[in-house]
Amino acid sequence: RGRLVMTGERPLLLVLAEVFAAEAYFALARTKPEPLITALTRMIAADEARHGASFFAYARRAIAKSAQPDRERLDAVKVLHFWLNEAQAVSHPVNETMEKLKSILPEGGALPRFVPPAERICRLVGALTGLPIAKPADVEPHLYALTKQVHAQALV
Repeated sequence: RGRLVMTGERPLLLVLAEVFAAEAYFALARTKPEPLITALTRMIAADEARHGASFFAYARRAIAKSAQPDRERLDAVKVLHFWLNEAQAVSHPVNETMEKLKSILPEGGALPRFVPPAERICRLVGALTGLPIAKPADVEPHLYALTKQVHAQALV
């Protein structure tokens, strides 16, 4: 399997990337490796979270202004579905940073086990699209329903 690289082609990808980065930096800060590193990673995490909020607002405006808002919602749900099912194949600078940090840790040092916040991201995409998405199991039914709806609109 090849690695995929996150790009900023869609606002939702940027939202997901920033949420992912913020969570990773908060996880690193929780390890309390050293007071200065802890303080810096908390500041970086907060900065990433602010970026995510800005991209969320941008994505919301893009959906609202779209000539085909249902198509935009479908694209957002597709991105979420991909992220939930193929996240391990996505390369993000945070992943690469964590890998580099592992190589410089002292013998026996360990980084936190980082688990991406899937339910939080589902709720975020739900809020963005106006769909009741709260957990990964909610995604596929909305993906199928929106696909059917968008295709039906295209036939009219």
